[in-house]
Amino acid sequence: MIWEKTMERKLLFFDIDGTLLPETDAPVPESTKEAIRRAQELGHYTFINTGRAKCIIPKELRDMPFDGFLCGCGTHITLHGEILVDKEFDQARGHELVLHARKTGRPIILEGNKSCYYDNQGVLNEQNLTLFSGIFRDFPDRINDIGNVPDYHYSKFCAFADTREQLDEFLAPFADYFEPIDRGDNFYEIVPAGYSKASAIDTIIHHLGQTLDDCYVFGDSSNDLSMLNHVKHSIAMGNSSPEVLAAASYITTPVWRDGIYVAMKHFGLI
Repeated sequence: MIWEKTMERKLLFFDIDGTLLPETDAPVPESTKEAIRRAQELGHYTFINTGRAKCIIPKELRDMPFDGFLCGCGTHITLHGEILVDKEFDQARGHELVLHARKTGRPIILEGNKSCYYDNQGVLNEQNLTLFSGIFRDFPDRINDIGNVPDYHYSKFCAFADTREQLDEFLAPFADYFEPIDRGDNFYEIVPAGYSKASAIDTIIHHLGQTLDDCYVFGDSSNDLSMLNHVKHSIAMGNSSPEVLAAASYITTPVWRDGIYVAMKHFGLI
């Protein structure tokens, strides 16, 4: 039976926040760990597919035997330890963006593989940082003042704006380079044009010689929409935003009510 299922190997892609983790400071539910372990025993591939930069993946998840880590909305991808994609903007482009943010009064945080960066001379304040407090509380050495780093690189960035019009005006000089994702609460995730959680999946299936029909994706928020709309087997956690619930082909229970286990059992993955 195990061999038969292994011959029909599937690829499972999991978001982190709200999907694998109930909250930023909560552990992965034991039922989720058990479901992933069983799926791997049956020969299925398992992947993290997250908007988080590589440097702020929780240790608990790094220590789990995932086959690959798709980080920063497809900007950094590893498969069995091999780097397949490593998209970064150099310091010159980073500095150009920082100067533009200062000039326009737009708070930003740059996210790179080794560290995330804020601008102490900019307008990023304590209120803006509350959205990141849970994440950076666990990674105090991974958030640094740009002014203290001689050579910084980043893959994506986050910006704050009261309206989408304000954000579009801010991004106008960089319109050919970036695409925004509205995360709500005046918070936007800005990724390089052409990169997303969906493009990350395409990279993996191309490398492994599999198809989109082999893929199952699990998510809960707006930056998961690209992958949820990209595959037939799209699973929304019961705690998902309304737009994610509408996009998914299957709605499971919330993450804290064994949502991953319930969904994987439903689809015969375990």
